[in-house]
Amino acid sequence: MKKSVIIKSALIATTIFALAPLTACATLSPANATTTTTATTPATAQVSASVPQMDEKQIVNLVTQARDIFWKVQMAKTTQKAFEFKDIPYVYLNDEFSTKEKVIAAFEQVYTKEASHFYFDQAGFELYQDKVTLVEGDFGSLLDWEKATAVLSSERPSAKTYLLTVPLGETGEKQEVYVTVKLVPELGWRIVNSPNDIR
Repeated sequence: MKKSVIIKSALIATTIFALAPLTACATLSPANATTTTTATTPATAQVSASVPQMDEKQIVNLVTQARDIFWKVQMAKTTQKAFEFKDIPYVYLNDEFSTKEKVIAAFEQVYTKEASHFYFDQAGFELYQDKVTLVEGDFGSLLDWEKATAVLSSERPSAKTYLLTVPLGETGEKQEVYVTVKLVPELGWRIVNSPNDIR
């Protein structure tokens, strides 16, 4: 009887040790590997989906927003005269755009940093007593950007150029304007043109 018990115990022990390598291999099986790979797939899809869209409709929305910012800055002129240069009067802007940083920050909502700084330096803004001034007087534009139509002209991985056909008010005439946008990391699409092109 004792011999029989010993033999059975030996068989059980042998079976356990024989199954141990199979259990270890099961943790490294292709089925488990597939599960791990599948778990990372949604993350990859999420990265791809995070790239902001830019198409013919989006570019019209973007230039319309750019137009609004341009005129918001222009309409910030006050009646407070700062100085005259060659008989041309300059006036201060209101508190919302009283500094260079505030003006550039407004344009950088839709324009690249380079385009925003270039425009400030070239468009007649002058700093007087640490405040922003502009030439006195108003000027208008008939360009109706909201009713523009856009066609993709060229495309690169992080930049697109559109040809926009913009109605000139109720005149029945139209003007064509090329607008280039650039994908700026963490910010989205920004216009490369000067703000003076979209007004």
